[in-house]
Amino acid sequence: MLDIRLMVDFADHDKTDDLVGIAGEAAVRCLLRLWSWAAEHRPKGILDGKTVEELERKAKWLGEPGAFIDACIRVKFIDMLDDGALMLHDWQEHQRWIVHAPERKEKALKASAVRWEKKLSPMENATSIAPSNAPSPNPSPTPNPNPSPNPLTANDNTQKQTAVFAFAQENQVLVQQEPKAVCPPGKRKRESPPKAPRRCNAVACQRQSETTPIQPV
Repeated sequence: MLDIRLMVDFADHDKTDDLVGIAGEAAVRCLLRLWSWAAEHRPKGILDGKTVEELERKAKWLGEPGAFIDACIRVKFIDMLDDGALMLHDWQEHQRWIVHAPERKEKALKASAVRWEKKLSPMENATSIAPSNAPSPNPSPTPNPNPSPNPLTANDNTQKQTAVFAFAQENQVLVQQEPKAVCPPGKRKRESPPKAPRRCNAVACQRQSETTPIQPV
């Protein structure tokens, strides 16, 4: 926010007293409003682009039209240049902070733009590099032929054998597993011994003995 410098002796200054004598106490308040408006809209102190009537409306002057600006010129609060333009008296000397406000604003905007470029440049580099590191969605080259189906592993056989033994134990049936003999090349395969009979269920055997008549010796 802008502000204006005001000398501590402004209220009792000779020029202020002269202004009050010409245009009254209201002219002092109007002068302060004119300075505040100029600080925001005419930072160089040159009141160009506005007529006397328009400047008095900005200062909220309610007296005779033209009397306020005329009084300010007479007591040297406003200077009239050779070309007829109006300029606040010694504005660039007393209000240097406001005079150079546009230059400070421009420098601040440029510095802000440089900071943003420095922040965005690493992000842009990362965005440009990221696609090259991304894996291809399809394998290349494609394996040919595709392995299908997968052969059974030893783990699968062990799981199947465990399931068979568990089923046999639940049904009280003893299953004898015979190891497969591997015949060396050039030799005849030996005949395997006869399989032992399976033991039947004890309950089923008891029922069969009750129903079968005993043969006399």
